Amino acid sequence: MMIVRLLISLILFFIFGTLAFLLHEETSLGRQSVSWPTTRATLKEASLGVKKSHFSYSFAIGQSTFKGHKLEFCMTIDEELREYFRQHIQNKKVITVSYNPLNPAQNVIRPGMDDRQFTFYLILVGGFLCFAYAFDRLVTGRSRRKGQALPIDIARRDLPA
Repeated sequence: MMIVRLLISLILFFIFGTLAFLLHEETSLGRQSVSWPTTRATLKEASLGVKKSHFSYSFAIGQSTFKGHKLEFCMTIDEELREYFRQHIQNKKVITVSYNPLNPAQNVIRPGMDDRQFTFYLILVGGFLCFAYAFDRLVTGRSRRKGQALPIDIARRDLPA
């Protein structure tokens, strides 16, 4: 049983660590992108669906050509984003993109990050932690009912006075 708990804990730690790393990278790039330089890009494809979206564009920096596919960091599709899409992207051939001057392969159409997006991901990670805690309690059976003594209480009663 101890090996199963350890294995489950390692799997949950790996999943949480991966989520935390990806979230940190997205939020960090989102905040940095506000100060990135901009350039004109040729829009190849743009669609914003209910649950899925697809963007494809290319731009040149010096003699190098770069491709991009990101509308914004930590994207959540809401009415504000739809309005931005209609005004700045839909039916356009040339758009403005922001790019990381140190690594132009990191680029985005709409720089910055909305605080609502960060809150959404924070709630998502918090929900995952609650799920992991509940799952651990379920698997290990360490739930305690009212009036039931903890193992440490039992051990103390057994000690001579």
